[in-house]
Parts: sequence; structure tokens; C-alpha cells
Amino acid sequence: MGDVREGKTIRPEVFGRFEALVRNLAGRESVVVLFSGGVDSTLLAHAAYTALKDRSVALTFRSPLEDPGEVRMAEAAALCIGIRHVTVGSLDLSVPEIAANRPDRCYACRKHRDALALEWARRNGYEVLVDGFSLSDLEEDRPGKKASDEDGVGHPLLEALLGRNDIRELSRFLGLEGWERTGSPCLATRFPPFTALSEEALRRVARSETALRALGFAPVRVRSLPGPFAVVETGDPSGLVARRDRVVRILKEEGFMRVLIDLEGYERGKMGRIPRGRPSP
Repeated sequence: MGDVREGKTIRPEVFGRFEALVRNLAGRESVVVLFSGGVDSTLLAHAAYTALKDRSVALTFRSPLEDPGEVRMAEAAALCIGIRHVTVGSLDLSVPEIAANRPDRCYACRKHRDALALEWARRNGYEVLVDGFSLSDLEEDRPGKKASDEDGVGHPLLEALLGRNDIRELSRFLGLEGWERTGSPCLATRFPPFTALSEEALRRVARSETALRALGFAPVRVRSLPGPFAVVETGDPSGLVARRDRVVRILKEEGFMRVLIDLEGYERGKMGRIPRGRPSP
């Protein structure tokens, strides 16, 4: 029998890891949580606020690499937790490796953002910078992990041996909003490697995905290929086919010349299948 809260149960070993997480954070003088508003960082921010109250802060980046709705979601999540929330403009497209969508983009992006967050923490008197890297992330290729380790960023969820399923179980048990939400990687993942990124191209993808989610397609990805062609992925490709006229109209209104539906459906990391060598001139 697990712990019980408002009719919800949780495995004792999982709740024990959460208690260890809170104790870990309570041992810090103060922390800045890198906060996307996703499931992992929301649990971490909740734990930080539980442990440290006003000696914790959630920091979210404003960037053309993210749908503007992500910042609003983070603001709402921070408000529910009670933690102080700040946003910092990251100007990610000023970094050449990011703007060119190079294969080392994630590493360069993390180095750039860590520098901004560490500078903000120093100026505002916060001791430690932490992120939502979890045990499950060790199973994936995460170039940002190498960068964050180099920069001295802490990984309290990993230290508490919390994986993705544990985090969802805890979030549901604790009543945190969005415990069932799927991850939303940055918009650069919708473009092939070495495709130059612009604010307008990123916004076009963000607006397209927002419109398709409004039709009930989630998760959904609009992969932008030269042309510009749109390749739409969702867990319900037959639903896209059934509503193809509406789907095509949405994407053509955003400036895509051709619209393709991926009949394999949604799968994380499909752009990673494209060879990473530099295209021939």
C-alpha cells in the first residue's frame, strides 16, 4: 500500500525519492531552476519551493526557438506552485551554431543559455543553478548534458534516481498541472541539419502546430523542408487524411507550398534520421 493523498496512491519507494530530492535541495543556500514548464522542471520547481520557499526561483528563456505558448504555460505553472518566476531573453539565433542548425546546435545552445542563467544568478545573489535532467534522459543522446556538466549545473532529479515514469507518478500524486503532458522539443528540431533558421520560419512552424492542435491533433509536428514543404506528423495520420482539406488550407495560409502527411505517424527524433553530413553545393 502506498502513500495516499486525496484518493490517489503512490509507491512508497517513489515518494521516498521525492523526499530525498527535497532534502537535497534544502541543503542548498538558494537555487535557480531552469524552468520550461514541462513535467520534469515543474516537479523540480515544486520541490525547490517546498525546500527553500523564497530562496528559490524559476527561470524561463524567451526565444524564437520555442512556441510563445510555452512561456505562458511556464508562467501559469510557476504561479500554481507559488515560486518566483523570471523570464530572460536568450537571443539564441545570435549564436552561429544555432542559426545554422548545425549538428552541435544543442551543445552550443546549452552553453549559451547556461552562461546567461549563471550571470543572472550571480547578479541576483543565487548560489546554484539546477535543471530537470532525469534518470530517463541517460537513455537518450543529450549533448546539452555535457555542456551543463562543464558549466557546473546540478541535476537533482538524477541525483534522486527519478525517471520519467516516477516524475509523472509524483506529479499526479502531488496535483501538479500537466503531469500527463508530452515533451515539446525546440522548434529547430523541425528543420533538417544545416538549414538556416530565421524567426519567421520558426514562427510559421509554431503557428501551424498551434492551429493543428486546435483541431485535436496532439502530439503534432510540422517538419519544414526546403521548398518550403511541410511534412505533418501526428499519432493519428488517418485523421489528418480525413481532414486534409482543412489541414492543407492551414499550412498553405502559413506559406507552405506543398503539404505532405507522414503515414508512419509521429515519432520522436525523425529529423535525426537525415544524414548529418554537410549538403553538397
